[in-house]
Amino acid sequence: MLWNDAAARLFGHSRGEAIGLLVEDLVPTSLKSRHRTGLSAFADTGEGPLLESGSTIEVPAVHRDGSYLWVEMSLTPLEASGLPGRYALAIVRDVTERRRLERQVSSFERALELTVGQLDERARQLGLLHAQSLLLQHAPTPDAAVDALARVMEQLWPMLSGAVYVRAEAAGILERRAQWGTAPPAESRIAADTCRALVEREPRRSRTGSGPGCRHVPVRAASLCVPVSLGDPGPGLLHLRSDRDDFVDSSVATLAALAANQVALATRRAP
Repeated sequence: MLWNDAAARLFGHSRGEAIGLLVEDLVPTSLKSRHRTGLSAFADTGEGPLLESGSTIEVPAVHRDGSYLWVEMSLTPLEASGLPGRYALAIVRDVTERRRLERQVSSFERALELTVGQLDERARQLGLLHAQSLLLQHAPTPDAAVDALARVMEQLWPMLSGAVYVRAEAAGILERRAQWGTAPPAESRIAADTCRALVEREPRRSRTGSGPGCRHVPVRAASLCVPVSLGDPGPGLLHLRSDRDDFVDSSVATLAALAANQVALATRRAP
């Protein structure tokens, strides 16, 4: 094996240590079988895909200390008169740092795409809330306001199910006035004192199996309860539900509370 100073710096083996070193010693264990197959084919025919293409490839290699590095390699057949066997000259260049930077750039691009996607989604959601505010300007009754709220909630989070509850004639009971989604709450009526959001008068999030939460919510469900002031009918409840915990985050709670506040303002203005 021919071994120059650049190869010594790259792989960590001195010229003396390179005497008797096999190319296979620089190949990762997972690639040794492929390397042996290619080497055997070259010994038999003097041909090989890389030799014939004249192109370069990037492959992992093993440093003297056992660490991995990436190299760019090209192969050129050599004529060695008077010597038995076949020979090839390998031109190798360290590309480990370049690949690391490329991974960083790729990671940054993915994060940027995600951020842009999140901004687009937030713009869509805020646009829907603005549309709701316009609808509520023409909602003369609390019932009309509830219908407008339900329509916007279904568009805001298509993957969620939910319902709006309003006060029933029976004291302390709320009845379902609107619902949406593939698995809306089964409860057509709930007791106000079973909802911590109504008792505490602030949004309440619950995760699946997370312990004490709103008693009207099954343990297996993740939910968000938001009190809604409906003027004359009294307090109402916006209830969102999912079988996935990841929907219960601060952004969902903030937007749901904003939607509920819009309804409250509209019902206060209603005659």
